[in-house]
Amino acid sequence: MNPESDFIKTVFGLKLKQQRQRKNWSLQDLAVKTGLSKSYLNEIENGKNIRNTTRSFSFRRH
Repeated sequence: MNPESDFIKTVFGLKLKQQRQRKNWSLQDLAVKTGLSKSYLNEIENGKNIRNTTRSFSFRRH
């Protein structure tokens, strides 16, 4: 693994979790909103896995 890509995965995961928690969303809430599984989102938040995907995350104000 590339240390730079590991760092990017970790930072992205932390930011995703931070934004999700700021919105008071559970992993289930985010899974429903994104169409991604809870387990995959958990892996992302923990910096373990980010597959190539064309999905974008949008934390718009509702």
